[in-house]
Amino acid sequence: MLTTSIDAESRAGAMMRRPGWRLEPKLSMPCCETLSQLLDLLAGGAPTSEIARAVARAQQLAAGGDILVVRDAATLTVNDTPAAPETVASLHRMLCEHSVCEVAIDRHVAERDLLQLAALLNGSARANGPSFVELWQRLGVWRITLQFDQSAGVAAERDDHTLATQWSRRLADAVDGDHPEAALAIMRAVLQAEQDAPEPTRAEAAARFDELATPAVLRLLGRLIPMGEPVRTPDNPLRAVFVRSGDRAATALFAQLSAAPTAGERRMVFDAIVAIGHSSPLFISSLHHSSWYVVRNAAALLGALPGTDTDHALVQTLRHPDTRVRVAVVQALGQLGTPLAGQALLLAMNDGSSDVRHAALQSLDAMKASLPSTLLTAALEREDREVVQLDLISALSGCTDHETMYALSRFCARVLARGGAVSAALAAIEVMVGHRASSVTNFLRFLDSHDDAGVRARVARLRARAEPSLPVT
Repeated sequence: MLTTSIDAESRAGAMMRRPGWRLEPKLSMPCCETLSQLLDLLAGGAPTSEIARAVARAQQLAAGGDILVVRDAATLTVNDTPAAPETVASLHRMLCEHSVCEVAIDRHVAERDLLQLAALLNGSARANGPSFVELWQRLGVWRITLQFDQSAGVAAERDDHTLATQWSRRLADAVDGDHPEAALAIMRAVLQAEQDAPEPTRAEAAARFDELATPAVLRLLGRLIPMGEPVRTPDNPLRAVFVRSGDRAATALFAQLSAAPTAGERRMVFDAIVAIGHSSPLFISSLHHSSWYVVRNAAALLGALPGTDTDHALVQTLRHPDTRVRVAVVQALGQLGTPLAGQALLLAMNDGSSDVRHAALQSLDAMKASLPSTLLTAALEREDREVVQLDLISALSGCTDHETMYALSRFCARVLARGGAVSAALAAIEVMVGHRASSVTNFLRFLDSHDDAGVRARVARLRARAEPSLPVT
């Protein structure tokens, strides 16, 4: 929900202010006609069932595409198409009465939002008491945006001091009442006021936003992320507020990330922080936190949102006792791809954890780093996990030196003698066949009688490749 004032000259560019909207003229006009009929039903005291059917139909039509209604003195224009006056007469009349010059309806609008709009429009303009603007803001309908004529009787609302006081009070109520939707509606209005402010008052408007975007408000807004609010889309209003809040939003969401009860919610909050694109000094300091999962989250974010000296801080964290943290650090270093990160990843290939060594190998591969064959063969010698063995052998496939062939031969002998992963032994044999290593004959003969028909078939194919290429003795 957004309420601002707009003059007649700026209405012509209204559509330009909404990049990313998906407009559907064939459905938007019937939706406005249905809203006008809904106003007639409310004014005439129609049965609740009829009102409910009209609201449901309006919502179904609105779901087909975003709608922008612009009102002038005589007509309504719906997504750049003039409406027939007789079909939207009630809607036009009530918009005029309340000095609403523009209505923007998001395609994700709910039935409740449309009913609240219609019910408020159906009321008469008040000489005393809360204005239409005040009542609309209290509703917190943030899927519908209203803009008002400069002539609207809302001078108190347009007064900067009064607005700031009202916004502050309503935000406090939203935080106390745990109403994230209402808080977002207010912060959208604050952000829009800053964007619309003329240059002489822009700094004051920016300071007002900074004052109202408190950690408590930003944490409350973060509650909308697990509810399915798509923060990663460029035109999302929640994302706009977070991006404007910068590292303060990143800091607020980081606390939510560490407290997320499920992996799915943690993923959504993490993606939201990355989409905002702002790092936070808290990420670096959290690398020294006592809880392993806080350190892991900080490392992952530093990889996605690198800053100055990020690689130095991450390298120091490679000494962390928890394997899960070291894996996250190694993955983050791979994302950074700096020379220092590459050197640290080479050292991580000697880590005591197979998970860390595997993550280091994958990160180095993503960086397209040149790996010494001696490093790879040493890692293969100590590795017992099949998936890591296969990746190491794949990395060795381009090596042709005698030492590498000898290491692969030794690996095959060890695996087959201990009943290890046959797939890894076959992968090593395939590399040796390609480089005419004579030791493959004994390994192929050993596997000829394997119980698995698939293994025997692969052995036959390898023998067919090996026999013509083996050196004559």
